[in-house]
Amino acid sequence: MERSPRSPYWAIAPALLAVLASLARWLQQGSGNLYTALDKRFYIPDPVVGWRITEDSPLWLGVDVVGMLTAYTVTLVVVARFVGQRERQNGATWSPGRNALWGIAAIPLIVPVWAFASGGVPEGAREALPPGVIGPPPGGFEGTLAGLPAGRYEIVSGAESAVTAHLKAGGEEFDARFAGGLSGTLQFDPSNLEAPLNIEVRVDASSVDTGVSMRSKHAASEDFLDAAKHPELRFSTAALSSSRQGDSPSQLVFWTDGTVTIMGKELSVPVQGTVSVLDEQARERVGADAPGLVVTADFPLDLAETPLPAEEFDETRATLRAVLILTHRPE
Repeated sequence: MERSPRSPYWAIAPALLAVLASLARWLQQGSGNLYTALDKRFYIPDPVVGWRITEDSPLWLGVDVVGMLTAYTVTLVVVARFVGQRERQNGATWSPGRNALWGIAAIPLIVPVWAFASGGVPEGAREALPPGVIGPPPGGFEGTLAGLPAGRYEIVSGAESAVTAHLKAGGEEFDARFAGGLSGTLQFDPSNLEAPLNIEVRVDASSVDTGVSMRSKHAASEDFLDAAKHPELRFSTAALSSSRQGDSPSQLVFWTDGTVTIMGKELSVPVQGTVSVLDEQARERVGADAPGLVVTADFPLDLAETPLPAEEFDETRATLRAVLILTHRPE
């Protein structure tokens, strides 16, 4: 009577290896993330905008994938048991069943192989934007932006301008990034910072990118931002409250009070940040065809004061950062 020298349970070895390799990858990542990101976002220092997104976006495995692979392997154990029962009943090896089992057990190996091949954390990179720490305002107005013309400045779309919110929800910390449809203007006189100015910024709520596609879709849905009903997030301010010279004659540190409009509700927020003049090299890199500047602004937002479901967040205090590249547009 012909019998196989090996148990059909050996056929699940590739799937078990995939689980162990995926778990090893998750531990190597060191993020403790629950959800898988197909294109993990990292930031590296940048001389123009402070921090920019890296070009390398590795596959970042989460507990969800490790769990799914484990469930898949358990299912294969059941299939292997069925194959073994049939072989015992027939008294012979069931080759088609074993071959099929080996084949489907090897499929999960694609996941850890892809993840390891996609790379790790880029050198000098970090997962989230660092907090902007400037300190209390000095009181009064100091500093200037030498050589920058007064007048109207417009946001350069697609030139690394974005609004990013650092959030804690679902057991994870992550950045929600808004860049689609980003537009706006700044009207001011850099030689007279006490004079009224006007900043208007708008961005599409549907462009929210949390780094995980399903989570991003959920964030834009009616359960959260309700982007179909409230398509835009807006920010505005009408004057600076204080300023000082930055690290160079081409940089200014500022403080102001602004208004954030989210889902139709206006909220007053304190803002601090920097304005830096673009030099020729920076202008060429971002595609600016006129005198330009970079505005980096940080402000807190209490999610409990917004129409968002605060109970869905692990912490209701969020930190937002706007990085805006603008060029001069004579009226």
